[in-house]
Amino acid sequence: IDFINKLNIDGIKIHLLHVMHDTKLVNQLNNGFLKLLSMDEYIEIVTEQIQRLNKNIVIHRLTGDAPSDIFIGPIWSKKKTIVLNNIDKELVKKNTWQGKTYDIT
Repeated sequence: IDFINKLNIDGIKIHLLHVMHDTKLVNQLNNGFLKLLSMDEYIEIVTEQIQRLNKNIVIHRLTGDAPSDIFIGPIWSKKKTIVLNNIDKELVKKNTWQGKTYDIT
C-alpha cells in the first residue's frame, strides 16, 4: 500500500488469491506448499490496507469472482456479501477508515 500510495493512480482493486482446477497452484495447495487465507485473515489484511491507503484513491473492488466450474477455493470467498459486511464491521470495530494512518512521506 505504501508503494501504491506513491503512484499516480485514481483507483485500486483489492482481490484475494483464487485457486482454479488444472493450475500449478492446485499442485502447490495439494502438496502443502500453499495455504489459502481464512476469511478472518483476509479481512485483517484488507482493513489494514484500507486504513493506510490514501483517501483520494478509489477502491473499486474488495473481493472477486471465479468461474464456479473451475473454482477450488477459498470456498468462503463465494459469500461476497458476508465478506464485504465483515470488512465493514471490522473497520467500525477498529474505529478506522480509509486513509486514517496514511503517511504522506
